[in-house]
Amino acid sequence: MDLLESYRKVQEARTATILGLAKLAEYRDEGTGTHLERIREYARIIAQELSMNPKFSDRIDQQYIDDIYQSSILHDIGKVGTPDALLLKPAKLTKDEFDLIKRHTLMGGNAIKAIESQIEGKSFLAMGKEIAYNHHEKWDGSGYPRGLKGEAIPLSARIIAVADVYDALTTKRFYK
Repeated sequence: MDLLESYRKVQEARTATILGLAKLAEYRDEGTGTHLERIREYARIIAQELSMNPKFSDRIDQQYIDDIYQSSILHDIGKVGTPDALLLKPAKLTKDEFDLIKRHTLMGGNAIKAIESQIEGKSFLAMGKEIAYNHHEKWDGSGYPRGLKGEAIPLSARIIAVADVYDALTTKRFYK
C-alpha cells in the first residue's frame, strides 16, 4: 500500500469515527440529523469566508476548514446523556431543567477527551473536543459552561456558536 492510499484510509476512518459518534446523538431526536448536516455546512461556509479575512487567514487554512466541517457534528454529542423529557419538551424549560441541558457541553467534551487520550499526537478530535466544550460560550462572558469571554473562546467554538444560533433562528426546535 502506498502512502497516498494509506492517507486515504486514515481519512475514511476519521470520517467514519466522527459520523458514528454523531449518530449517537441523532438517534435521540429525529430532527438532529438534519441539524448536524446544516451545522457542518454553515461551519464550512463561515470558515471559508473567515479564511479570506487578514485577521484570520493565518489561523484558517484548508486543513482547518476540513477539520471544522468534520468535527462540527460533534458539538452536541453530550446530549446523549440528557433525558429525552428535557430534549423533547415542547414547553419552556425551567431553570433547573435548563441547568441539566447545559451539562451536555461538559459530557460531550469529556467523552471526546477520553477518546482523544487514546490517540498519539494531535488528532482531529482536538477540534471536536474544543467545540463540544465551548460552543455555548458568549463573547460577553455570559455563556456556559465556563463563562469564557472574547478571544478566550476558541475560534472553532465561536464559528459553531454562530452556525448554531443561525440554525435555531431559521428552523423549528424544541428549545433554543
